[in-house]
Amino acid sequence: MDSTLPLPVVGIDVSRATLAVCYQVNEQAKHLEVSNNKAVFQELAKACGAHCQFVM
Repeated sequence: MDSTLPLPVVGIDVSRATLAVCYQVNEQAKHLEVSNNKAVFQELAKACGAHCQFVM
């Protein structure tokens, strides 16, 4: 039996100017919209950590 937990999922809707991000905290969906640029995406990846699965 595999006892590993599934990775948390971070959903990202990509547009030219923004990233609409959806994720879950304590079984509650959270949503934020940020600028679509490399620096913001790197901060997002850093904040979520290596233990997330990004879905675009």
